[in-house]
Amino acid sequence: MCFFVKAQTKASKLAKKYGVSDTDIQDAIRAAEEQLSAFDHPILATVHQDSLRPMHWGLIPRWVRDRDTALEIRNKTLNARIETIFEKPSYRQNIREHRCIIPVDAFFEWQHVGKSKIPYRIDPLHDSVFSIAGIWDEWISPQQHQAFRSFSILTCKANGIMSEIHNTQLRMPVILSMDQVKDWLQPDLDDEAIEQLAKPCPEEWLGAKKLA
Repeated sequence: MCFFVKAQTKASKLAKKYGVSDTDIQDAIRAAEEQLSAFDHPILATVHQDSLRPMHWGLIPRWVRDRDTALEIRNKTLNARIETIFEKPSYRQNIREHRCIIPVDAFFEWQHVGKSKIPYRIDPLHDSVFSIAGIWDEWISPQQHQAFRSFSILTCKANGIMSEIHNTQLRMPVILSMDQVKDWLQPDLDDEAIEQLAKPCPEEWLGAKKLA
Protein backbone atom coordinates (compact mmCIF):
# COMPACT_ATOMS: atom_id res chain seq x y z
CA MET A 1 0.00 0.00 0.00
CA CYS A 2 1.08 3.65 0.15
CA PHE A 3 0.51 5.62 3.33
CA PHE A 4 3.66 7.72 3.80
CA VAL A 5 5.09 10.25 1.33
CA LYS A 6 7.38 13.22 0.98
CA ALA A 7 5.71 16.11 -0.85
CA GLN A 8 7.74 19.30 -0.53
CA THR A 9 8.04 20.49 -4.15
CA LYS A 10 6.51 23.96 -4.47
CA ALA A 11 3.21 24.40 -6.26
CA SER A 12 4.73 26.84 -8.75
CA LYS A 13 7.31 24.24 -9.82
CA LEU A 14 4.65 21.54 -10.10
CA ALA A 15 2.43 23.81 -12.17
CA LYS A 16 5.28 24.46 -14.58
CA LYS A 17 6.12 20.77 -14.84
CA TYR A 18 2.57 19.70 -15.62
CA GLY A 19 1.63 22.78 -17.63
CA VAL A 20 -1.30 23.82 -15.42
CA SER A 21 -2.36 26.78 -13.26
CA ASP A 22 -1.38 27.02 -9.57
CA THR A 23 -3.67 29.94 -8.66
CA ASP A 24 -3.76 30.47 -4.87
CA ILE A 25 -2.90 26.86 -4.11
CA GLN A 26 0.20 27.61 -2.05
CA ASP A 27 -1.86 29.34 0.62
CA ALA A 28 -4.06 26.25 0.95
CA ILE A 29 -1.32 23.66 1.48
CA ARG A 30 0.35 23.35 4.85
CA ALA A 31 4.11 23.19 5.23
CA ALA A 32 5.11 19.61 4.48
CA GLU A 33 7.20 17.56 6.89
CA GLU A 34 9.85 15.21 5.57
CA GLN A 35 7.41 12.31 5.93
CA LEU A 36 3.64 12.84 5.69
CA SER A 37 1.22 10.22 7.01
CA ALA A 38 -2.01 9.52 5.15
CA PHE A 39 -3.65 8.87 8.51
CA ASP A 40 -3.29 12.58 9.34
CA HIS A 41 -5.25 13.37 6.16
CA PRO A 42 -2.84 16.07 4.96
CA ILE A 43 -3.70 18.50 2.17
CA LEU A 44 -1.63 17.84 -0.96
CA ALA A 45 -1.48 19.37 -4.42
CA THR A 46 -3.31 17.26 -7.00
CA VAL A 47 -2.96 17.68 -10.77
CA HIS A 48 -5.98 18.00 -13.04
CA GLN A 49 -6.31 18.83 -16.74
CA ASP A 50 -5.94 22.59 -16.28
CA SER A 51 -4.96 23.25 -12.67
CA LEU A 52 -3.48 22.17 -9.37
CA ARG A 53 -6.04 21.71 -6.64
CA PRO A 54 -5.51 21.29 -2.89
CA MET A 55 -7.20 18.14 -1.60
CA HIS A 56 -7.28 16.08 1.58
CA TRP A 57 -5.86 12.56 1.53
CA GLY A 58 -8.68 10.11 2.24
CA LEU A 59 -11.58 10.17 -0.20
CA ILE A 60 -15.06 11.07 1.06
CA PRO A 61 -17.66 10.02 -1.55
CA ARG A 62 -20.28 12.56 -2.54
CA TRP A 63 -23.11 10.31 -1.30
CA VAL A 64 -22.02 10.37 2.37
CA ARG A 65 -24.80 11.99 4.39
CA ASP A 66 -23.25 12.96 7.74
CA ARG A 67 -19.97 14.08 9.26
CA ASP A 68 -19.43 11.00 11.45
CA THR A 69 -19.66 8.71 8.43
CA ALA A 70 -17.37 11.02 6.47
CA LEU A 71 -14.71 10.90 9.19
CA GLU A 72 -14.97 7.13 9.40
CA ILE A 73 -14.91 6.35 5.69
CA ARG A 74 -11.88 8.51 4.84
CA ASN A 75 -9.64 6.24 6.92
CA LYS A 76 -10.66 3.35 4.63
CA THR A 77 -10.12 5.19 1.32
CA LEU A 78 -6.49 6.29 1.58
CA ASN A 79 -5.60 3.74 -1.11
CA ALA A 80 -7.75 2.18 -3.83
CA ARG A 81 -6.84 -1.17 -5.40
CA ILE A 82 -6.98 -1.11 -9.20
CA GLU A 83 -8.13 -4.75 -9.18
CA THR A 84 -11.43 -3.89 -7.44
CA ILE A 85 -11.85 -0.19 -8.18
CA PHE A 86 -14.67 -0.65 -10.69
CA GLU A 87 -16.71 -2.58 -8.11
CA LYS A 88 -16.43 -0.45 -4.96
CA PRO A 89 -19.23 2.09 -4.37
CA SER A 90 -16.72 4.71 -3.16
CA TYR A 91 -14.61 4.43 -6.30
CA ARG A 92 -16.47 3.12 -9.34
CA GLN A 93 -17.87 6.47 -10.49
CA ASN A 94 -14.74 8.41 -9.62
CA ILE A 95 -12.36 6.13 -11.53
CA ARG A 96 -14.39 6.88 -14.64
CA GLU A 97 -15.08 10.58 -14.05
CA HIS A 98 -12.67 12.01 -11.46
CA ARG A 99 -9.07 10.98 -12.13
CA CYS A 100 -6.11 13.03 -10.95
CA ILE A 101 -2.37 12.86 -10.32
CA ILE A 102 -0.72 13.15 -6.91
CA PRO A 103 2.88 14.35 -7.36
CA VAL A 104 5.22 13.28 -4.55
CA ASP A 105 8.97 13.61 -4.06
CA ALA A 106 9.26 10.14 -2.55
CA PHE A 107 7.30 7.46 -0.72
CA PHE A 108 8.19 5.19 2.18
CA GLU A 109 7.73 1.47 2.83
CA TRP A 110 8.93 -1.04 5.41
CA GLN A 111 10.59 -4.39 4.80
CA HIS A 112 9.89 -7.17 7.29
CA VAL A 113 12.92 -9.27 8.22
CA GLY A 114 12.13 -11.63 11.07
CA LYS A 115 10.73 -9.41 13.82
CA SER A 116 12.37 -6.29 12.43
CA LYS A 117 10.85 -3.61 10.19
CA ILE A 118 13.40 -1.84 8.00
CA PRO A 119 12.32 1.54 6.57
CA TYR A 120 13.06 2.49 2.97
CA ARG A 121 12.60 5.73 1.07
CA ILE A 122 11.77 5.28 -2.62
CA ASP A 123 12.94 8.18 -4.82
CA PRO A 124 12.41 8.82 -8.55
CA LEU A 125 15.58 8.08 -10.52
CA HIS A 126 14.71 9.81 -13.78
CA ASP A 127 12.27 12.57 -12.81
CA SER A 128 11.86 15.30 -10.21
CA VAL A 129 8.73 13.74 -8.69
CA PHE A 130 6.62 10.61 -8.92
CA SER A 131 3.31 11.07 -10.75
CA ILE A 132 0.98 8.81 -8.79
CA ALA A 133 -2.42 7.97 -10.25
CA GLY A 134 -5.37 8.98 -8.11
CA ILE A 135 -9.10 9.57 -7.97
CA TRP A 136 -11.01 12.31 -6.20
CA ASP A 137 -14.48 13.42 -5.18
CA GLU A 138 -16.26 16.46 -3.75
CA TRP A 139 -18.43 16.05 -0.68
CA ILE A 140 -20.80 18.77 0.51
CA SER A 141 -21.10 18.93 4.29
CA PRO A 142 -24.83 18.97 5.13
CA GLN A 143 -24.15 20.86 8.36
CA GLN A 144 -21.78 23.55 7.08
CA HIS A 145 -22.78 23.46 3.39
CA GLN A 146 -19.10 23.57 2.43
CA ALA A 147 -17.38 21.67 -0.36
CA PHE A 148 -14.70 19.20 0.78
CA ARG A 149 -12.43 17.74 -1.90
CA SER A 150 -10.44 14.60 -1.19
CA PHE A 151 -8.50 11.86 -3.00
CA SER A 152 -7.33 8.26 -2.93
CA ILE A 153 -4.03 6.93 -4.26
CA LEU A 154 -4.27 3.96 -6.62
CA THR A 155 -2.22 0.87 -5.89
CA CYS A 156 -1.31 -2.18 -7.97
CA LYS A 157 0.71 -5.35 -7.47
CA ALA A 158 4.37 -4.70 -6.66
CA ASN A 159 7.13 -4.91 -9.27
CA GLY A 160 10.34 -6.79 -8.50
CA ILE A 161 12.11 -4.25 -6.31
CA MET A 162 8.95 -3.33 -4.40
CA SER A 163 8.16 -7.01 -3.81
CA GLU A 164 11.49 -7.29 -2.00
CA ILE A 165 10.88 -4.16 0.10
CA HIS A 166 7.14 -4.31 0.72
CA ASN A 167 7.39 -8.04 1.23
CA THR A 168 4.22 -8.55 3.27
CA GLN A 169 1.56 -6.79 1.19
CA LEU A 170 3.34 -6.91 -2.22
CA ARG A 171 1.71 -3.62 -3.28
CA MET A 172 2.93 -0.31 -4.67
CA PRO A 173 1.43 2.98 -5.90
CA VAL A 174 0.50 3.29 -9.58
CA ILE A 175 3.29 5.51 -10.97
CA LEU A 176 2.88 7.06 -14.42
CA SER A 177 5.26 8.60 -16.94
CA MET A 178 4.59 12.13 -18.18
CA ASP A 179 3.10 10.75 -21.39
CA GLN A 180 0.83 8.49 -19.35
CA VAL A 181 -0.20 11.44 -17.17
CA LYS A 182 -1.75 13.13 -20.20
CA ASP A 183 -3.68 9.97 -21.02
CA TRP A 184 -4.79 9.45 -17.41
CA LEU A 185 -6.32 12.94 -17.24
CA GLN A 186 -8.29 12.55 -20.47
CA PRO A 187 -12.01 12.49 -19.64
CA ASP A 188 -13.00 9.88 -22.21
CA LEU A 189 -10.88 6.87 -21.18
CA ASP A 190 -12.73 3.56 -21.16
CA ASP A 191 -12.27 0.91 -18.47
CA GLU A 192 -9.79 -1.14 -20.49
CA ALA A 193 -7.56 1.88 -21.13
CA ILE A 194 -7.62 2.76 -17.43
CA GLU A 195 -6.56 -0.78 -16.48
CA GLN A 196 -3.75 -0.73 -19.05
CA LEU A 197 -2.32 2.45 -17.50
CA ALA A 198 -2.61 1.20 -13.93
CA LYS A 199 0.27 -1.29 -14.11
CA PRO A 200 3.43 -1.65 -12.01
CA CYS A 201 6.03 0.82 -13.27
CA PRO A 202 9.46 -0.34 -14.49
CA GLU A 203 11.92 -1.13 -11.71
CA GLU A 204 14.47 1.27 -13.19
CA TRP A 205 12.24 4.22 -12.30
CA LEU A 206 12.78 3.58 -8.59
CA GLY A 207 15.71 4.32 -6.32
CA ALA A 208 15.44 2.60 -2.93
CA LYS A 209 17.42 3.83 0.08
CA LYS A 210 17.51 1.97 3.36
CA LEU A 211 16.97 4.42 6.24
CA ALA A 212 18.04 2.25 9.17
